[in-house]
Amino acid sequence: MNSWLRVCQYWYNWQIGDRFRWWDRNRTNYVIPSGEFCCISCSLPPLELRDKPTFYSQKKLLPEKKKDLTIVKHSGELLDFSIVPSQTLQDVSKRVKLAFDRYIKGDINGSRSGKPRFKNRYRTLKIEAQAIKIKRIEKIGFIFLFLN
Repeated sequence: MNSWLRVCQYWYNWQIGDRFRWWDRNRTNYVIPSGEFCCISCSLPPLELRDKPTFYSQKKLLPEKKKDLTIVKHSGELLDFSIVPSQTLQDVSKRVKLAFDRYIKGDINGSRSGKPRFKNRYRTLKIEAQAIKIKRIEKIGFIFLFLN
């Protein structure tokens, strides 16, 4: 379960970072290739033309992530996305969408929440019933649960 939490934490932080990178590059003035700063509103396209990351576009990346191990840049740690059920990773994407939407649009009353933060500890997972199999074995007062 700890490895599942670590993968979900990485996936959450990566998606939040991806959205912030897009937001910073497309909401502010950008640097012209010669190094000069464009201070006026101009019609030149940004250096990296890219669609806005959405729930569906980020969720589409999951099959590619599950094919191979992912290297965490700052720690060199290898993460295996294939061990985590797809429903759990999709729920992480949904949480990112909700957090970013509350930051941009606000809630029903119109009050906006603060900027979504990167998680240095991921605590909860949503696990669908068909994602795991639980066996109950009782032995001298202990219950062992096996997750597949």
